[in-house]
Amino acid sequence: VVDGYILNGTGQNSVRLFYSNPLTISRPFAFEMVTGASVEIVDEQSNRYPLYEVESGNYTSSTLSGELGKSYKLVVSQGDQQYESAMERMTQAGVIDEIYFEQRPPTATSAGGLGVY
Repeated sequence: VVDGYILNGTGQNSVRLFYSNPLTISRPFAFEMVTGASVEIVDEQSNRYPLYEVESGNYTSSTLSGELGKSYKLVVSQGDQQYESAMERMTQAGVIDEIYFEQRPPTATSAGGLGVY
């Protein structure tokens, strides 16, 4: 699983890499962090911005200043495997004008909980 973001302007861009796992008694965590990967952001002019592992599975960089309208992709390598996203154009973030929640009762297949929308 790849979870990350590029900021519009200066700041710390971040990517988390992890494997998802089924929950079992012998494996109580739903994920396993991916360590030792090579992670970089590439812009539309082929400039490369490396991200550095700051803690297990968490990669960051503040060398890239994202710009609205420019395109970026993520390249992740580990061992002989390489994964590359498609180029994506950075657009203005949408406006959140409403947030609400619903309590979900337990069912035969779910423990229930709180849904936030």
